[in-house]
Amino acid sequence: MDFNYKKEQDFSIVTLYDSRLDASQVNDFKEYFTDLIEKGERHLILDLTQIQFIDSSGLGAVVAIKKHLMSCDEPSTMSLAAPQAAVNDLLDLTCMNKLFSIFPSVEDALT
Repeated sequence: MDFNYKKEQDFSIVTLYDSRLDASQVNDFKEYFTDLIEKGERHLILDLTQIQFIDSSGLGAVVAIKKHLMSCDEPSTMSLAAPQAAVNDLLDLTCMNKLFSIFPSVEDALT
């Protein structure tokens, strides 16, 4: 799985460059985000623009990263940005919209 990381304001924006977040990518995904958190990043935005499909293990990995982030002693946030229609429907169906702030774009997540 390919990632792009950039820092903007106090946010770490991570764009996923793959069409799927599923069992075959979750280990790389969790390792990447765990490294960011261990390096002190506390305000994450996950850019889902490219993601067309997320399976249960992908959702579980996103939740695991949020839990890890929330276990830090410092204030922290994790937002999801720009989910495609099918992914947004899945987030609504699984009530992830209650666990995460979900924004229509990265720019909206930054404000």
